[in-house]
Amino acid sequence: MGHARAAGGVPRMMEWLSDNGLLLGLAVLDGLASAAAIFMVAVGLNLVFGVLRILNVAHGSLYAIGAYTAASLTAAMVAAGLPAGSPTRCWSSPRRWWASSSAR
Repeated sequence: MGHARAAGGVPRMMEWLSDNGLLLGLAVLDGLASAAAIFMVAVGLNLVFGVLRILNVAHGSLYAIGAYTAASLTAAMVAAGLPAGSPTRCWSSPRRWWASSSAR
């Protein structure tokens, strides 16, 4: 029919998914988090323009301030020896982060 199916196409895909499924899931969650942040900025612009009929472009600077604050807090957490990653990674690890940090 024009499209030749590769031998073992579905098993190869399932093998790739079993190897990289966590990475794919994290990429999807990262994309959703970025989209949610951009959505919040867009909704703020839309509400201000819809109510006041004035285009207020201060949302971009507030978004940047929030990003710099989050980056600074993450750097401070890392400097203090606290985990800066996902909380679920800390909770689900066999050795709790507070047990490993107190042994230093």
